[in-house]
Amino acid sequence: NVNMRGCILEWVRGIDKTERLDGIDLSNLEQGWDVLRGKSLTGKSLKGANLHGLDLSGCDFTGADLSNVNMRGCWMNGVRGLDETERLDGINLSHLEGGRSILRGKSLTGKSLKGAKLGHLDLSGCDFTGADLSNVNMSGCRMEGVRGLT
Repeated sequence: NVNMRGCILEWVRGIDKTERLDGIDLSNLEQGWDVLRGKSLTGKSLKGANLHGLDLSGCDFTGADLSNVNMRGCWMNGVRGLDETERLDGINLSHLEGGRSILRGKSLTGKSLKGAKLGHLDLSGCDFTGADLSNVNMSGCRMEGVRGLT
């Protein structure tokens, strides 16, 4: 676990080349809050990472392990691959600054979202058939046309 909370990371490079970012704390950065913007994090392990408030716009999370990742308050415009990730247990996607529609219309069939915080997202048209939604918080979400919640 690496704690970079509050650091100045304006010129950091290569963080996306690391295979495992488990438990990294990049929250409340003074500068460099866009250190991951547009990066490909496909297949990376970010279990328990604290990315609170970062600009993750344009990131590709296809196949990444995002279990218990805190993305509260992040900018998420153009993010790809969240629906192609097997485990989203405990992920915090609440109160996003941008990209609240990142899951709109996505198929999350059979995915594990145990304990996920999805507050205030646009989940319209999502398919949750067979998904594990134990203790998921969907307060304030748009839910038009959602399937698989019975």
